[in-house]
Amino acid sequence: MAMKIVRFHKGGLNDKKMQDWGDFAPDRRLVGKPRESGYNFYTDGTKQLIAGVWECTAGMVAIDSFPRDEFCILLSGSVIITDTAGHAETFGPGDGFFIPKGFSGTWNMPVTVRKYYVIFEDKLSAKLAKAKPAPKAGQKTTLKRAAARRTRPAVRSAVRSGAKRRR
Repeated sequence: MAMKIVRFHKGGLNDKKMQDWGDFAPDRRLVGKPRESGYNFYTDGTKQLIAGVWECTAGMVAIDSFPRDEFCILLSGSVIITDTAGHAETFGPGDGFFIPKGFSGTWNMPVTVRKYYVIFEDKLSAKLAKAKPAPKAGQKTTLKRAAARRTRPAVRSAVRSGAKRRR
């Protein structure tokens, strides 16, 4: 199957129509009632990588431990991103920036903003983190310990009687 190139148009949409994604959750809104809309141009087969265009009306929202890695290029408007230490960065049309997973701070949009986004959400690592950890080097698993207990008496008695161990 041939892979298809995905075009991102200058204005963000071309012949596509923005989808209403609703308001930010009330507990995240700090100023105003920002409303999101967007359009996903691409989602990979694992649903870990998505890309598209996003727009939001003016307002400020809290970001608490951002759940994914995201690269953005602003198409219109401006955004002021401030981390928990108080360091602020202002971005305008044409600016690109990256928000790492785990970032905390605020996202302030003095005016309606539109951006391209590419998001990577590592779902495999999240699944692995929830899975039971592998035994540490040199650590025997429960099954290996049980098997060792069952074979030890036979080995000890063979050694005492002078018998040679089988290999």
